[in-house]
Amino acid sequence: MLSSDVIPNLLIRCKRVFYTSEGKNLNNIRKILGLRIKELRLAKKMKQAELAEIIGIEPRSVSKIESGFHFPKDEHLFKIANALNVEVKDLFTNAHLSSREDLINKINDFLKSADDETIKKIYRIIEAVMI
Repeated sequence: MLSSDVIPNLLIRCKRVFYTSEGKNLNNIRKILGLRIKELRLAKKMKQAELAEIIGIEPRSVSKIESGFHFPKDEHLFKIANALNVEVKDLFTNAHLSSREDLINKINDFLKSADDETIKKIYRIIEAVMI
């Protein structure tokens, strides 16, 4: 986990790149971030109004962030991450959208390091999902 004094500097550098890039890139980054926040919020079965109340902004502001119209302020990024029980960096990652091959490789890596009991549990889960 990144320390709290490193993250603001990282955010400043990221914003500098975002804001000095072409407008199209900034729009894409805002949209990707907004979709990720929405995805995490929905996974928690949380409404926009609930997230807004937790982080101290208006529900319409959450809507604008999730739609990619606004980039959240630094302090709101921290509050959003806390409310969604993720680290700030997880708001910017979409590793779960990796290619099929990448996902299979990651699953294989997990299985290689798992003990026999864990492998049996994973097998039962996969079997239950695939039926």
